[in-house]
Formats: sequence, C-alpha cells, structure tokens
Amino acid sequence: MEYAGLFGYKVNRPLTEEEKELKLSPHDRQASNPFYQLSVIKMNSSYLDLVDKYYAWKGLLTFATSIVFLGIVLFLSALFISLLSPNEQQIRTGLATMWLTLLLMTATASPLAIVCIWLLRKESFRWTHYPIRLNRKNRMVYVFRLDGTVLSVPWKEVFFTLGRGGKSMGIESWDVRGHVLDKDRKTVLETFSFGYVTTSVEGVQAHWEYFRRYMEEGPREPWELLNYCLPIDQHKEPSILGLQKLWLVMHGQIFFQILLSPIFLMAWIGRQFAMATCKTPVWPIEVEEACTIEPGDPYVKDGRTNPPDAGLWFP
Repeated sequence: MEYAGLFGYKVNRPLTEEEKELKLSPHDRQASNPFYQLSVIKMNSSYLDLVDKYYAWKGLLTFATSIVFLGIVLFLSALFISLLSPNEQQIRTGLATMWLTLLLMTATASPLAIVCIWLLRKESFRWTHYPIRLNRKNRMVYVFRLDGTVLSVPWKEVFFTLGRGGKSMGIESWDVRGHVLDKDRKTVLETFSFGYVTTSVEGVQAHWEYFRRYMEEGPREPWELLNYCLPIDQHKEPSILGLQKLWLVMHGQIFFQILLSPIFLMAWIGRQFAMATCKTPVWPIEVEEACTIEPGDPYVKDGRTNPPDAGLWFP
C-alpha cells in the first residue's frame, strides 16, 4: 500500500538526477511486454481512461482511522456516562478528580481524533477514483486531480519517469509518474501517478509500455491485450469488485494473498464506507467535447463489453 502523493507531491523543485536517469521516453519501445494491470476503465480509438494509483487499496486508510477514532469516542463516552452515575470506587477516588481526569484525557485524545478525521477524508467524502485520460487524437493528457479540478497538458510536454515510492517491510515500490515542468524544463510544477504500483521495476515498465504503445503506435495491440475493463465509468463499483481489487494488490503471490486476507477484508469494509460517501468523477464538458468517439469505432471496450465469465480472483 503506497500513499506517496495522496498528501501532495513536492513541487516547485528541480528534477532530481534519479528522475532524469529513469526518464521514460514515449518514442522508445521497452523490452517488457505491455500489460494493462487491471487499470483500464474504457478504451476506443480516441482515448484511453485509466484509474489512479490509490484506487487499488482504497478503504484501508478509512478502516484504520475509523477504528482508532471510534475507539477514542467510545472510551471517552463510556467514562462520561459512568460519571453520571458514579460507583463507590469513583466516589472514594473523588468525583472532581475523575471529572478532571476525563477532561485531561479528552484534551489529550482530541488531536489524535482530529488527525484520524483528516486522514479518513483523504479517502472518504471525496471521489471514488481519480481517472487519467490519454487522448491519442489530440495528443492530450487529462488528469482528474484530488481536489476535483482537471489538469490538461500535451502528451509531448509531460516528463515521464519511474517514481520511487515508500518502503513497506523494507521493500521499495515503484510507479510511473508524470511531471509537468516549467518553461525551463527543469522545475517540477505538478506531479501525477498512473494506476499501478509494484515492487518490480519490470512490472512498472510493462504498464508504461501498454499505454505508451496506445499513444504512439495505435489502439490495435492494446485493444487485443485488454480482457477486462473496470465497470466504474460514471457509476460506482460493484461491491464484489472492491474485494477483488484489494485481493489483487498482491497479484501473483498467493501465499501473501492468503496471509493478508484478513487485512483485505477489513480494507473492504472501509472501502464500502468510502465508496458510499464519495462522488463519481465526471469529466468537464470541454474535455468530453475534445474526446468524441467516431461512429463505428472498432476499438471500443468498456465495462459493458466484459465477458460474462471474466474471472478476477486469479487473472
């Protein structure tokens, strides 16, 4: 679970030497076989819609912060109620002392409760996901920002690179990042990430190669490789899809999938709350007008075209 960027990437800074060394050129084919990594919402000859990097494990942060917040509230509430009808032990201790203790505990726990609410709102009461749209016809990239506004930037002006994420149990994660640069082509003004995070650099390169080929070489090969589109375009995900998506965070590692299944279940509970409180993202009319689909387009795929027997537990 990698949350780098959810609280804001560092911007107004120069590109690092590592970012320059790991730069991904749209014109260079990768040796990795392209793979969409279950991140496509819809595809056609005009544009490709992808999910954001936080969609896969959405709900875990909500569950964890909710448990801590509810624990604080329940403990303080129970103590308050008990003081309304004090027992003999509380009377012997002194009710004034007990009320002062409650006051001090409330003052001490309040900052933690506020932090929990702040963290919960990073996933809940926002948007179900933050799509990225790549338009190969007008050569534009549209990014649905965390605040609901939309970034529009030419494909050729984005500085793509491998992004190093945080460490989990000593293992580093990687993703594909796009930097919007200032006119000097050195200063990072804005950063966004694509929807696949893994500990394997080769896996990230395969994901990059999928949408790079779509933009640079046409939709045919990506269309042929695409077996399943996430059915979340303009409506919320089915409940079972959320559990499947969490399960596939550890895709290909069945031992860890089984070992972490209780965590996936808890995250799924948080995901239900988060999705219920979030709005479905809608592209502005000017973006939709710039992304029209040609009549009879042979490369249309979305949630409605998924095969009825599509299995996501072990894709």
